Amino acid sequence: MAFPENATVQNAIPVSAGRRLDFVRAFTNQRQLPDLSSLVVNRSTGECGVGFTRSFNPDEARAQVFAYDWRSVETEFTGEVAAAKERRKPKKKITEDEASMLMYEYFSENKAALDPAIKNFRRQIINLIMSGAEPKNAFAQVLTQ
Repeated sequence: MAFPENATVQNAIPVSAGRRLDFVRAFTNQRQLPDLSSLVVNRSTGECGVGFTRSFNPDEARAQVFAYDWRSVETEFTGEVAAAKERRKPKKKITEDEASMLMYEYFSENKAALDPAIKNFRRQIINLIMSGAEPKNAFAQVLTQ
């Protein structure tokens, strides 16, 4: 209600908001930064949920959040968000001809180190590459089956 003109806010559902908060929490946990989830409070009680208060003192956690210089991690966080968005983008479909070429190039460059039986897995390797696997991983995967 506070942002009726903001389409992103209007389209956010609790599940997607929760996923975004999970991303923020993972970022802060990995870097041992103050826990921003201490700022998430119940509208009626004005306090964190039992899951948080059972393990942490919300007042102390919030004091750490407010004392921290968040500008020091702004660039890193922005980079992590961009990388996460890039990972979510659908990969370009690879045609069978392109996959065959990638397989051949990898095979040619690594022939001496590959098991001669790899030739029996041509179709599986092409299918794996077409589904998004890197050639190196496709070759390794068929040899471990």
